[in-house]
Amino acid sequence: MNATHFRRLVSLALFAVLLIGGDRLLGWGLDQLTMSSHARYSRLYRGDEAAEVVIIGDSRGVHSFYAPAIADSVGQRTLNLSYNGISTELAEVVLADYLDKNEPPRLLVIEVTNFASAPDALINFKPYFGHSARLRQLFDREQSYTANAMRLIHLYRFNCENFLRAAYYLRRDDQNWILRSQMADALIGLTEQQTPAPLSESTYTDLNRAALRRMVQLADERGIELRLVVAPYWPAHREKLANWPEVTQKIRDTIGDKHRLWDYSLAISGPTNFADRVHLNLNGAQEFCARLNRDQFFVTAADRQPPVSSGAANIRP
Repeated sequence: MNATHFRRLVSLALFAVLLIGGDRLLGWGLDQLTMSSHARYSRLYRGDEAAEVVIIGDSRGVHSFYAPAIADSVGQRTLNLSYNGISTELAEVVLADYLDKNEPPRLLVIEVTNFASAPDALINFKPYFGHSARLRQLFDREQSYTANAMRLIHLYRFNCENFLRAAYYLRRDDQNWILRSQMADALIGLTEQQTPAPLSESTYTDLNRAALRRMVQLADERGIELRLVVAPYWPAHREKLANWPEVTQKIRDTIGDKHRLWDYSLAISGPTNFADRVHLNLNGAQEFCARLNRDQFFVTAADRQPPVSSGAANIRP
């Protein structure tokens, strides 16, 4: 081997070391940034949460349960862990990881209408790949190419929405995330004219129902009080869901007789309360919060226990 070939080999070796080392170093730095954020999943995987009310669901969970209003009205720390497009299987991972790393809540609220969702939102959980064996397992099943790429190239983990959210919420609270727009008149008219049709299912429906059943079982095993809820739809849209009784019956069969299904699908009306046919806006979420409080939705069995008396009254003769 002549000197020229040797220098080329050394250069290639140094380039490989710098490439791999730089990827690991920069990946570590971006992970540190992500985990120092006030974004909801950074808080979860950091493991320093002690929320008394925890909410999980897809975008309907995001925009129906406005955590600041709930916290103010019930006087309890509230954390909304919902995310756009999250499937029940992915919500199960979020819940199990939360309970492993944080104090259990007094009350767990699950918005249950994401039973047809595919786990497509998983791609946005890449920044937390290194912090959850459950996430890695779900990636290996659903997106094995992505999982292998993240193991090889650490920087690839941060090429997604949740990293941008972590950066945006580095010094601010993400619990104010909610739609603030109002439903367009044209959409109202189209909804009123639409033909009744069934709420569709998917190839993931059975997997999601099984995941919901396990979430209920996990909460019961940990002694966490549950609220399984259907958040409001725009009433004209909900009334056009031709198979609604069958849908809710399947949900009730999934969660079992022990737990009530709180069906608020028609609880809110008025176009100023909706951003579209399936999502409340800020105004609607605040009205929904008031309705939930009137129904004592956030009152747990422990809240109903009489206070333990103190002093001489506790002294037995």
